[in-house]
Order: sequence, then structure tokens, then C-alpha cells
Amino acid sequence: MRKGRISDLIGNNIFFRELRPQNPDLVPIDVVLYRLNLDRVPRKKDPEYPQVISCYLNLLGDFDRILFLGDTMLNDRTFALGLINLGEYDVFALITDEDEKEFELREEGRILYSNRWSFVAELKDYLEHKGFRIDEKTAVILDIDKTLMGARGRNHRAIDLARARAVYRLYQETGTDRSFDEFRKIYDRINSFRYHHITQDNQDLVALFSIAIASGQLKKLSGDPVSLISMLRNSQNEAVRMFAEEVYKNITRREATLFPTFRRMEYYSTIEFMDRFEDEPVEKLLGEEILITGEIYDAFRGTLSTVIALTDKPEISSLPPEGEDLPPVHEKTAKVYP
Repeated sequence: MRKGRISDLIGNNIFFRELRPQNPDLVPIDVVLYRLNLDRVPRKKDPEYPQVISCYLNLLGDFDRILFLGDTMLNDRTFALGLINLGEYDVFALITDEDEKEFELREEGRILYSNRWSFVAELKDYLEHKGFRIDEKTAVILDIDKTLMGARGRNHRAIDLARARAVYRLYQETGTDRSFDEFRKIYDRINSFRYHHITQDNQDLVALFSIAIASGQLKKLSGDPVSLISMLRNSQNEAVRMFAEEVYKNITRREATLFPTFRRMEYYSTIEFMDRFEDEPVEKLLGEEILITGEIYDAFRGTLSTVIALTDKPEISSLPPEGEDLPPVHEKTAKVYP
């Protein structure tokens, strides 16, 4: 199977949760926030997020059009609508979640919904028939997780597995002895919609509460999340107590990333799950190795357009610790499928 890197498409035009540009030619995020009269770094679901990205696009070039590719109905669709509502560009977005049903393409305004990643190969022609050209006046924005790599509905389980492995390694510090399979059942339950009212679908909270439940420091997950974390700060298990203290401090400081220890482990696990195997069947690779989405790689590598990538993961999940001879996730070699 062929191999490539995310940076083959985007160079260093990547923005993590903190929105600090990796491209040294761009101004710091504090300058952009000042220009926009914002007092904090917005998250992808926030209405100010498209304003920040637009500001950086204006520094990268003179664009008339934006094409955005993502995979979720919440964050990605919200971001696409935000770009459209800015009124600064002609915008099209494609949201893809692959399934086994017959091919379906829905169009709602300027947002397309597809259940096949293979449609990306036809997207340029499809849009040109609508008068939307993908050329040097077009900025292409790509979501990373479960879009540019680990395509949702096809390869996303490998990203989930890598993250679960990262949490499990922290769980092992508690000294309790559940197997990974046993722990994964607990983690998947805590990570489900039924607990979103407690976890807020925040992976940092999912990680902490999964560790606490699996190690016996929480009997059940109910009530106010801050109260649960406060209780865990008095846990008799040293690892759980330390993890809870870290999360609590970051909540009180209003930090965007609550559990940096987990996020650092997520980086190592993600790197490990890229280009992981030698000769394995495609079915195994799709489930257990993070792959670059071939249709996107082929469509936008070497394009006339400027291509940038976004991820809501923090830098600590995506960049190596200073002094370690490891690549950033976007520069790590990975298999390209198909």
C-alpha cells in the first residue's frame, strides 16, 4: 500500500485547538484575537471560529471561494454554516459519513452530505457544473480527524482504538488489573451519548471518569461533573487522585485542555497507530491502523488551491515533546487508502 503524509497536502498550514499557526509567516493568534476584539481563543463550534480562520486566510492569499471537507453534523456543519454566514466568500462544504447503504448525496443550500468518501474524487467536476471552480482563488479547508485521516464510517475505529489505548495506559497506573477489553467496554459506555450530560462529550472528562470507574474509585457516573472530580481529588488511589487534581486545576483556570497528561499519551498512541503494520489484510488495517484518506490525498495534493487543515485536538496531542526525535502527527508517514 502506498504511503504519504498529511503535510504533503498542507505543508505547515495547520491549526490545532489553540489556533497558533505553525506557518512562521503568519501572525500570532494573540494579534488576530486583538484585531477581532475577542478575549479568548474560540473552539470549532463557536461562531467566532470562522472569523479567526478567515483572518488567517486573508494573510495567506486573496481568495474568492472556500471548499470545506468534514465529517460531523455538529462541529463541522456548524463551522461550514459560519463560513457561509460571514458573506466574504462563495462557500461549499462536503460532510461525509460512510455507510453500507446505497450511495446518497443530499444538498442543503451550500452544504453537501455524502455517505461515500469515493465521491470526493468526483467533487471537483460536480462543483464546476455549479459554477464553483477549485483553483488558485479557492482555499481548501480540511478537517483532520476522521476526515483527512481515519475516515468516518470506514477507518474511524482506528482513531477510537488509539485513543482508548492511551487512556488504558493511564488506567494501568492505578495498579488495578482489568484487561484492555474489559476497560474498553467501560470506556465505550462512558464515551456514549447517554453520558454527554455529564462528560459534555469532552474526551478529557471521558478519560478521567473511565479510569475512575474501572479502578473502582467511582461506583456510577451521575451528578455534577465538577462535584465528581472534587470527590476524586480525595481518592485513596494515588494515580486517580493526581489525575483528578490535574483536571480540577485546569477547570478552575478555564483551560481548554483539562487533562494534558492524557493528551500527551494520545499523541504517542496516535503516532504508534500510523504505519503500524507491514503485511496485513485491508480489513485489519481499516480497524486497527490510522490511514490517510486516499480520495482526499489524491484530490488536493499538488492542487492550485491553498490547502489548510484544522483539528480540535490540542497541540499536546499532535506535536512531540521538545527534544524528542519524533514527528508531528501531520508529518508522520502513514499508509494512504485506497
